[in-house]
Amino acid sequence: MKRQTKQKSAVMDTLRRMGHTTAAALHKEAQKTCEGIGLATVYRILTDETAEGHICRLKMENSEDIFDITTEPHSHVRCIGCGLVADVPIPDFKEAVAAAERMGIAVRHQFADLQGLCQACRVRHTQNTQ
Repeated sequence: MKRQTKQKSAVMDTLRRMGHTTAAALHKEAQKTCEGIGLATVYRILTDETAEGHICRLKMENSEDIFDITTEPHSHVRCIGCGLVADVPIPDFKEAVAAAERMGIAVRHQFADLQGLCQACRVRHTQNTQ
């Protein structure tokens, strides 16, 4: 276990406040409470915390990775228009993880991602096609 530093506290506190976010956006926000924190430091902390299972790293198609503070089995929905990412609870997802573990697989990461257009993007799309 690594020691708790001022930078690590700032990154993790910021991630808790922001929810789903990219490293770059998290870095920009963390600088408000931890002046001088570098982007490389933010990436190192996020990489370490992901490896230790304290956060999840979501590999997003055609965009930057998103970091998520929620580690229990759940799914995500992403708007392909604006990039919004939100948690989506799927009750049977926990059963799928449990079934894999009964098969002897130690599940470290679990993701099921849904993609579509949020309401605001659907409205913009409808207005642009009229």
